[in-house]
Formats: sequence, C-alpha cells, structure tokens
Amino acid sequence: SLIQFYDEYIQLYKIEKLMPPSNITVNCDEIKNYCIIQWQQPQISHSNKDKCFKYEINMKYKVRGISSPTFTINTYEGGNSHTFQRSNTRKKYLLKMRAAGSACFVSAAWGEWSAPVEFGK
Repeated sequence: SLIQFYDEYIQLYKIEKLMPPSNITVNCDEIKNYCIIQWQQPQISHSNKDKCFKYEINMKYKVRGISSPTFTINTYEGGNSHTFQRSNTRKKYLLKMRAAGSACFVSAAWGEWSAPVEFGK
C-alpha cells in the first residue's frame, strides 16, 4: 500500500518568543516636565526594521514610599522613543516595556517584560 505522509509547515516566526526592548533609557527635562523614553528594538534574526514592532510601556510611581497602581501608556507601532509628560517632578517612576510584532513576519504575541527602569526624584 502507499505510505501516507503528514507534512506540516511551521512558520517559525509565529512561535518565536520576543525578548524585551533593550537599552531602555529615560532622560527628563526638569524645566519642561517631560521625559523621553528611548530603547532598541528586540533582536530577531530575519528583520532589523523598527516598523515591525509595537510596544507597550507599563509604569507606576512612588510618592513618600507609597506605590501607585500600575498604568499603561498606549501601545503604539514603530519608532524607538516616546515622550512622557510628568504631572509631578517629585515622583519616582518605575517603568517596564514589552514588544509584539505588528508586521514583517514577527510574532503578534506579546514578549517578555523588560527589567524595571527607575527614574525621577
């Protein structure tokens, strides 16, 4: 009898788990009360275009040692920076980021969260 083959093609990008954005830095302008968050896109083997990713920034702050609930800054596509308006320059902020694919054969699943980055007073 004939041998039945069961071939299945796996698109590896669909099962790839993304690493978090790297080299996350925050630079604040104390006079204008805004901060610029910058990062490098996750490293993947088959593309180096930043437009392939969307990002989520998760942030909380502390005032006098009391931690706020976590809030999320909009997810947005492309780019490698975000300007964040601070309402109070006396707060100490803690942020983390993650990425997901939005095009370019990159997994649409959210990747790992970055290590927390602390900034502010």
